[in-house]
Amino acid sequence: MKQQDIKKVVNAVEKDLVQDCPDLTDALGEMLAKKAKVTHTPEQLKIIATRKRLKLTQGEFSQKINTPLGTLRDWEQGISQPNGAAIVLTELLNKNPQVLNDVHVNG
Repeated sequence: MKQQDIKKVVNAVEKDLVQDCPDLTDALGEMLAKKAKVTHTPEQLKIIATRKRLKLTQGEFSQKINTPLGTLRDWEQGISQPNGAAIVLTELLNKNPQVLNDVHVNG
């Protein structure tokens, strides 16, 4: 991957998320320079960006999406992959963030 490829990847992710990801360019640059300790998948990056966009802590976000905090941390730390339902929920929240307020999770 070259620097010009990073710009293409960032543009594609930002277009898909319909939001800016200012840290993504640096993160991919570190990965390219082999300075990054963890490599994230696009799905993991979407989870992180969505939570931050909603201005929620990991604990708050995990409760809102009815997912164990440890699972969310594993996704965000690049340890494990989010499942299909989590990815779809992330897509939904990116398009309609107010949906999160309409859902009541018993816990």
